[in-house]
Amino acid sequence: MSRFKRDYRIVGKVILKAKLKNITPLLIGSGMGESVDISVIRFPTDGRPYIPASSFSGALKRFLTQNNAQSGIPVAYIWGDNGTNSTYQSHLRIDDLIPQEFTPSDLNVRDGVKIDAVNGVVENGKKYDYEIVEPGLVFPFSAELTIRQAIKVTESDIKQFVHLIKQALCNPNFRVGAFTNTGFGKIECIDFIAYFFDFSQNKENVDAWFEFIEKDSISIPELDLSELESKGDQDSLEAGLFKVDALFEIKSSLLVGAYSDDPDSADKTQIKSRDRFVLPGKSIRGAIRHRALRILKMWDSEHADEKLISLFGFVDEGKHVQQRGRLRVEEHILDANSVILQTQDRIRIDRFTGSVIEGALFNSEPIWSKGNPCIRIELTVTQGATPEDKMLLMQILKDLWTEDLAVGGEKNIGRGVLRGHDAKIYNDGELLAHLVRKDSNGITFIKGSASVLNNLVLNEYNRA
Repeated sequence: MSRFKRDYRIVGKVILKAKLKNITPLLIGSGMGESVDISVIRFPTDGRPYIPASSFSGALKRFLTQNNAQSGIPVAYIWGDNGTNSTYQSHLRIDDLIPQEFTPSDLNVRDGVKIDAVNGVVENGKKYDYEIVEPGLVFPFSAELTIRQAIKVTESDIKQFVHLIKQALCNPNFRVGAFTNTGFGKIECIDFIAYFFDFSQNKENVDAWFEFIEKDSISIPELDLSELESKGDQDSLEAGLFKVDALFEIKSSLLVGAYSDDPDSADKTQIKSRDRFVLPGKSIRGAIRHRALRILKMWDSEHADEKLISLFGFVDEGKHVQQRGRLRVEEHILDANSVILQTQDRIRIDRFTGSVIEGALFNSEPIWSKGNPCIRIELTVTQGATPEDKMLLMQILKDLWTEDLAVGGEKNIGRGVLRGHDAKIYNDGELLAHLVRKDSNGITFIKGSASVLNNLVLNEYNRA
């Protein structure tokens, strides 16, 4: 018994603190709400939306595990071994992330629909709505790692662990909550700071720890990570990613519909986020999923559905089965100076008589281009990008670039057609090719060439 107590006594504490701001919408659901299909989880006392520690811890563990990020501290010690060997419980404690300031305008409701993958129209009865936390809320982050004598770690191991946590929180690919593959849950890490209380070597650290517990003040210097940060190894968490980042001009108009309670407003208007026009990742993802299926069926009709599921994921509501996709499509805020909002009145025509249907006057309020590139589309294969994935994304880029693939609603009357202006293609975190529009139709490569892109896919096929 004495040996057990000696080996498992606490010899140190690591404190991590930061401010995390969601820079894209955030949704951590609490189930069906009273007025919406999916409601944001709220703090029970005052209704503030918050990020539960369980959700955040799970996202952080998954991100570090997927990227094989390790320090000198055993992974099972940090996160626990789930009872597999009954060796460790989790020694990392994370607090719930509760914003200090909140107003009702920080919440919004969006509509969603399920699209039939074959014919591209809305499935009957598949409209839903969900609540989101708008970008801009600041969530204080606080975590504590307990160090026991049994694991025998050094201060260098501690620094490596803290550095990995900071890398993850500052990485644009780290996401929290639902709909992360459509751009949700992206955060910005502000004022990250860490402290190491070493009880085994310094009695002053013990006194400082009790002062921290009693007064919430820290008298020891923060942990110095400058040596690790100077190595510039942030890209180590970019391995395996394939990304297309392209800028487009709206050929005529674009409409991703939102509906207002104001009787004086248009029946349908362009969706906004904090009074700024936005192109949701869900809308882009729906359009390119439909096109991807057509392309895959031309390449390999027998396995097209299987390959589509691997990249985009799926949900079978009847069987309660789902699979997470590997493709992430970012949400994009439009530059208000590049577009103009204009109402367009429309009518419905009786197909038999050719006359106007009585009472069927309606209007919509799309955004129209001022002639400047204002639409940014980012497509990222987040893990295990295959040669076929890369070919597929480059084919989709071509279709978007050449005005052959429209996004958003009312495509049947010409909305949502884009014209390519600038595109960058990244492989394993490195810029592989950069191309821009030349004159009216051609392209110019600022970096790379068509043969570079062809060789990328052909070489990987040969290795496979």
